[in-house]
Amino acid sequence: MSEEEVKHHHHHHHESSESGSSHHHHHSSSERSSREREHHHHHHSEKGTKVQSLGTIVGVCMALNILYVAAEGGIGLWQRSLGLLADAGYNLGDIFGLLFAYYTYKLANKSEDDDVKRVYKRGTLRTAIASAVILLLTVGAVMAESIHCLRHPNILQGKVVLVTALVGVLVNGLTAFLLLNHQKRNYQVRGAYWSMVTDTLVSALVAVASAVVIFFPTLTFIDPVLGICIAIFILIVTIGMLRKNLKLVHDGMPEGVTKDDVELVIGNHRNVASVHRVHVWALNANEFSMTAHIVLHDLSKLEETKRNIKDSLTSRLDIDHVTLEIDAPN
Repeated sequence: MSEEEVKHHHHHHHESSESGSSHHHHHSSSERSSREREHHHHHHSEKGTKVQSLGTIVGVCMALNILYVAAEGGIGLWQRSLGLLADAGYNLGDIFGLLFAYYTYKLANKSEDDDVKRVYKRGTLRTAIASAVILLLTVGAVMAESIHCLRHPNILQGKVVLVTALVGVLVNGLTAFLLLNHQKRNYQVRGAYWSMVTDTLVSALVAVASAVVIFFPTLTFIDPVLGICIAIFILIVTIGMLRKNLKLVHDGMPEGVTKDDVELVIGNHRNVASVHRVHVWALNANEFSMTAHIVLHDLSKLEETKRNIKDSLTSRLDIDHVTLEIDAPN
């Protein structure tokens, strides 16, 4: 083949591959590629659409909440309403909670690529800490301002506060509704979902308090007292959340599981004489790995025993990846 022909052939091949890619969805260049694509599509479509749809929902929820926090914070400062400011702070924590849920979800559904996992793990850790710092600053500021307002009463425009709080009920309620289906399927989203549900209740509480102020303008202490109550509530929630999230991000046992539980589940099998050197660690937000050395009574039932132990560890303790070193009876 002459140089000219090679060029022409290459050019023609390049054109056809380009046109092939542009009509990717209409017809494939060969049976093999269509088969490959079908397999690839089938393999990734379910997980892909789940992650995408969660990404979209998290994006919409975050946008809604950011807009509302800005408005609520602004009105809270203008009215010097501590109920609104405390609620805005809690809402801000929710935004980070959504981000945390998304990162942990991506972490749990990621490929085995360690670099990618490290990025999500870092992101998860950062959002957990940022959320806690913001919430603790909110608590401090609201507490200080509430004590000041108890000494120097502030007259609120109850109607403005009421309308703002009712919009909060709407925004938080809508966000919780959007997360409803995802929180049933995976527990990473559940934290963000329940945070939204409690935030809806907090906004409702602010609305009720402002309605009381409309009818009884002399009860100026209601707003700062409500601010203090919400701040204490945020403090309790934040400490609990931070502990849980840090435990999750750093290697640890599944929620509520101890080493004794693992040893009990393994030791309960009839064929197990003893169990030792148990190690459990987190692979990511919802996958746990484990190694253990076990001594068996009867080595002929080795495979059956291993299968039974793995099944019970998965079903009872949520540990999916189990490596068992089998030692012969003494």
